[in-house]
Amino acid sequence: MVVQLDLPPEPVTTLLSHRRAPIVIGNLVPHPQLDHSVLQRLDILVVNQHEAAAILRNTTDDPVMAAVALRRLGPRAVIVTAGQHGAAYAHPDGVGTAPAPTVQAVDTTGAGDAFLGSLALDLARDIPLPDAITTAVRTGSHTVQHIGAHTPTDTT
Repeated sequence: MVVQLDLPPEPVTTLLSHRRAPIVIGNLVPHPQLDHSVLQRLDILVVNQHEAAAILRNTTDDPVMAAVALRRLGPRAVIVTAGQHGAAYAHPDGVGTAPAPTVQAVDTTGAGDAFLGSLALDLARDIPLPDAITTAVRTGSHTVQHIGAHTPTDTT
């Protein structure tokens, strides 16, 4: 289950209090009223570097350090996306990175959503987290090569 944590706090807290999904992924655009205790109810927190900096109230350029610091707030695992640099993660077995392939970015609309969708799908298929992150980075990288929040279909 993917939960958008930028919604008003009450429904998010209620949902997480009655969770039934085997894996809860929280995605965040920092909400000024978000209680950090909500983060403790997440299996995985996914944020971009700017969101990580807002939550941590610092400006680290190192997504690995940001993932480690965010994990201390309670989520079992944290992924910090870093655009053309891929993503960094911290989880119970350690830390790592998933580099992004070099592509010509045309439009970044939908890249984060593509990343999240790919990640959730692979985790539902019991793909190990580092492998799921690698695929999600590739999916997001593929998405930015096209205009709009979709991947053109082959018409040949």
